[in-house]
Amino acid sequence: MDCENATALSGVIPLEQFGTRFLDELQSGLVVIENTADHSSSPAVKKAWSEIGIGALLNLTVVEDGRVRVILYLHAAKPRRWSDEEVTFIREVLNRSWTFSQRRQAEQALIETERRLRLAQESAGIGTFDYDLRSGELRWDERCKAMFGLGPDAEVSYAGSFLPALHPDDRERVEAAVDLTLDPSSGGSYDIVYRIVGLTDGLLRHIHAAGQTIADNGETVRFIGAVRDVTEQMEAEERQKMLTRELQHRVKNTLAMVNALANQTLRRATNVQDGLAAFSARLIALGKAHDILTQTSWTSAPIAAIVANSLETHQPRDESRIAVSGPELRLTARQSLALALGLHELATNATKYGALSNDTGQVRIEWDLESAKGTRQLTFTWHETGGPPVEAPAARGFGSRLIEQAMAAEFGGEVKIDYRPEGIVCTIEAAVTEEPAEEDPA
Repeated sequence: MDCENATALSGVIPLEQFGTRFLDELQSGLVVIENTADHSSSPAVKKAWSEIGIGALLNLTVVEDGRVRVILYLHAAKPRRWSDEEVTFIREVLNRSWTFSQRRQAEQALIETERRLRLAQESAGIGTFDYDLRSGELRWDERCKAMFGLGPDAEVSYAGSFLPALHPDDRERVEAAVDLTLDPSSGGSYDIVYRIVGLTDGLLRHIHAAGQTIADNGETVRFIGAVRDVTEQMEAEERQKMLTRELQHRVKNTLAMVNALANQTLRRATNVQDGLAAFSARLIALGKAHDILTQTSWTSAPIAAIVANSLETHQPRDESRIAVSGPELRLTARQSLALALGLHELATNATKYGALSNDTGQVRIEWDLESAKGTRQLTFTWHETGGPPVEAPAARGFGSRLIEQAMAAEFGGEVKIDYRPEGIVCTIEAAVTEEPAEEDPA
């Protein structure tokens, strides 16, 4: 076709300027005008054609869902006839171009979708598997292989890779779940958590796998899905369960201890008011030890912190009257509670009757560690001086028995109270094991 004299058009041209009739004709898919001057369009439209040098035109459109998606616009400077062969050829070019364009857009959309999916899988640590039941071929991506302790180039198979990696205690359960999933009548849904042992690294991992089968004429032909390493999550849940069990155990022990304190304190009190006051003071001492243990998730407590908290309510104005010294040592939770109650009894007695009942008495608290025969021996001493003369009681009270029996039981050693005339001396001797320090949660 001869379009050499036609003026090239570029830029954006509003179609509204050609009138509604022209737009309606575009909906038909084909607009043929051999002479724009003779066309039945309005004078304004004809003037627009004249101004841009159009004497004849051919418009082919692609219409989808009632919308004009593409316009192939051909024009000539002079009037001319458009043959059927030309129209057919141009229509073929348009259709092929549109089909190619749509395919390219679909391919680009697929590439972008796959890219986003890949990024999402990488960020979430998700691996994929694809099992072709007809060929027996099993495909794992790199993340899936890594979870099973394999390199990116490792060859995998159901019988040679998947089954051997399953933890012995989980294998029967997982095989049964896979068999059920592959049964065409089951619906083909797969969702399970199991343990594996890395094929080359030997690491124990917890895997959450989910998938779906594809059937063809009632036969399962493909099994695809995803896997995720949930080891940290499962271990955290197990730690939480363990902490809950420990908390239940500790609550029971604490309630038993409180019950014993209440019974013994109130039973031996001369009156209810004194009994309640003594019981309340012992609960406060117990609570302070609990506060320290709570900071370390009830694993252990520094002996220095237990001593300081136990003496807090008994500290005289002249703080130099109580001297505390000793190396760093962490006690178990039960040892911490026993020591806190024992120190409370000693400090209460010293405040009422002993070295802290006057203005000159002193208390020296010391502990030391010695290593002997593969064990560490703790010697803890409470030593009072400068108080009123001391006489051994005719009968041991609850406080004395609490000090000697409770601390001896929890420390697994020997506890002695020596009623010296110059002041009470209480000594604990026991083998101890250093408790690990709790990591700072910050």
